[in-house]
Amino acid sequence: MKHFFAIICCMLMSAVSHGQSEQFSVKVVDADNEPVVGAHVFFPSDPANETFTDEEGVFTGRTSLGMLPFIVTHQDYQTYYGTFFSDSPQQEIVLSQAEPSTPQDGSTCFSFKVVNQNGSPVAGAHVIIWGHPELESFTDDNGVFSSKKDLQNIELVVYAPGFCTYYNDLFNTHQKDAVVLVDKVFYYQDQPATIVLPVAPDPAWGRYYSPNRYEYVGTYPDGESTIFFSRECSPQANIPYVIVPETDFELKVSDYDRKDCVPEDVQFLAFGSTMCYLRGSYFHRGFQFTENWSVWLVDKTLDCESRGYWGGVHIGPFRAYFLFDFSFSSTDVEMALVFEDIETGVAPNAMPVAESPTVFDLQGRRLTAAPAKGIYIKNGRKQVVK
Repeated sequence: MKHFFAIICCMLMSAVSHGQSEQFSVKVVDADNEPVVGAHVFFPSDPANETFTDEEGVFTGRTSLGMLPFIVTHQDYQTYYGTFFSDSPQQEIVLSQAEPSTPQDGSTCFSFKVVNQNGSPVAGAHVIIWGHPELESFTDDNGVFSSKKDLQNIELVVYAPGFCTYYNDLFNTHQKDAVVLVDKVFYYQDQPATIVLPVAPDPAWGRYYSPNRYEYVGTYPDGESTIFFSRECSPQANIPYVIVPETDFELKVSDYDRKDCVPEDVQFLAFGSTMCYLRGSYFHRGFQFTENWSVWLVDKTLDCESRGYWGGVHIGPFRAYFLFDFSFSSTDVEMALVFEDIETGVAPNAMPVAESPTVFDLQGRRLTAAPAKGIYIKNGRKQVVK
């Protein structure tokens, strides 16, 4: 089932790039045929386009393949797992009343904590494990989700109002990682990062660059892999960029309507005949790799993290990452970036994507130096000084 679903997801993503999308609508009602208003609708193959039922209990979506899996959740009803088929562009589904939860005997087999960007627990977050509707539940007052069933690698969805939905296609329950829900995206002056928005980004925020070629500078194996970027003076909607901010600014996830918006890939040639893509993301996602694809992160911000080949990567909303159509031995690959300014003709020196010495407190505020005692963030990781 997992492999079948992965194949469907790949086909859907390919169809979005090459085919015409078709809109459909689904009406959600209860057993009395009354509309269910405000139900959360999640598309596992296209998480960025999550939505809610309107006052008539209707939600809409788009697909180019003729089918699209979806999940409908509401606190008063049992979760519904369905699939849209193009031969029925208008459908109706019935949600069953939620059954009272009963305590389960036995000890907890695994648990994880859901927190916000400040590290504070998020109580009442909705937790869905794909393929295990019996485990669907909400985090407790301490932000903890607990399961009585022993599972190691799960397909996980976590949702809470005001936050970007978290989706991880291979969450390892034995690693004891906290799930971090994001509601704000931070950018800091002179710290290279990535950005993609469903509207045109503000040119005043910084200097925007788009990748156009790859070169191996020097003699192998002592040379350096380098990606060259050209300046974009009029950034566009749905196009991912590398940005060098000229000021500190933040984006609030809830301020942007991501419905029916799909980021476009920026393609260029690398490593001979190998294609490379700068791919944007409108949702908070963690994912693994396949034998034929490798991910490399430009971002060294708190929202993005690479944990090596087996650990996968985490991509925050409105961020972007490089996708290569072959596999490195590890995702912890470093390259140099060269930003070519088309206005002045000046090509700055190669800027290696190295660990930034900039440190932040737990609220995401930049510090002038690491504190002598306490907890702070450096290079995307929590540091504790006693």
